[in-house]
Amino acid sequence: MKGNEKINITKHAINQYRERIVNNNNLNTEYIEQTIKQIFRDAHYISDNEKGVLFRNEDLMIEFIVKDRKIITLYTIKRRNNNGTNGKNNRQSSIRYN
Repeated sequence: MKGNEKINITKHAINQYRERIVNNNNLNTEYIEQTIKQIFRDAHYISDNEKGVLFRNEDLMIEFIVKDRKIITLYTIKRRNNNGTNGKNNRQSSIRYN
């Protein structure tokens, strides 16, 4: 999604990032919003329905649900093995957190 500077991020999405992705309650909201936008910039469209549009950042295996130009939630996903079953995600995140 191009032009994500105009996209908003809900408090729920910020809390999901803070609690489930980086597990750091000390990060300020503005920093988290900028980081989410940076990650979202590399996401691509997967599908959509009445609940919103699903985007995925393949490198970090993070999915976003967007509705009305708002990221309403985000979460990590597991990589699939060649046989179609979930495997461990051994890939290291390339994002640094202060």
